[in-house]
Amino acid sequence: MTTAALPNGKQTITVTHPFSPLKGQELYFIERIKVGGEDKIICCDKDRKSRTVLTSWTDYPSDEPTYSIAGTVDFRFEDLQMLAKLINDIKKV
Repeated sequence: MTTAALPNGKQTITVTHPFSPLKGQELYFIERIKVGGEDKIICCDKDRKSRTVLTSWTDYPSDEPTYSIAGTVDFRFEDLQMLAKLINDIKKV
């Protein structure tokens, strides 16, 4: 199997999103793409099953700024805005 190299030289990414069923899995990086305005990674698992994962759900090296809360968890500004909108929507129910 031939995979592309990431900007940091690695050939795998790890899913880091806490609620993803793939959390903690190491996947082989194939390509980074934009689909419908979303930044995604095409990758495959050790059984060569193709997967598409949001880039923000992985440890893919990002050039976007992140914000730390108590120095332990990093969030992109865009993710914090989405969370605030979700909380406001829940309050309206």
